[in-house]
Amino acid sequence: MMRRTVLKNAMGATLMLLLGETVAQVSNAAKLAAPAAPAAPVKPHRGRFRQRNIKIHAQKFAYSPNHITLNQGDKVVLELTASDFTHGFSIPDWNLRSDIPPGQITLLTVTPEQAGDFVFLCDNFCGEGHEKMQGKITVIAKT
Repeated sequence: MMRRTVLKNAMGATLMLLLGETVAQVSNAAKLAAPAAPAAPVKPHRGRFRQRNIKIHAQKFAYSPNHITLNQGDKVVLELTASDFTHGFSIPDWNLRSDIPPGQITLLTVTPEQAGDFVFLCDNFCGEGHEKMQGKITVIAKT
């Protein structure tokens, strides 16, 4: 009789352990499958804007993301990476450019002063399709 009780308790504990693992795996899978929210402007904090870091990845023949929205006057650090080639990153309207060597992080700090749309592009020839490698930064005016 005692042997059955011990066996039932062991089987129950094993079942609970397996059920707990399954629930944790389903929960983790749901978190991973959730779509990423688009980059949105940061709300002001105590009357001042916080610094924001934005990651941009360059790969033949695209930037990801290729559209960024910023608030006018916010200090922003662009974290640029490339995986296949030394791409260029240029925002002609802001007289800003940098190389992006593969496997390294290139940091560019910007504080957009004017509202509007601004194009960024690759200015290192990276092959056929290079001319389409560009993106857009939208700067929202302060209110």
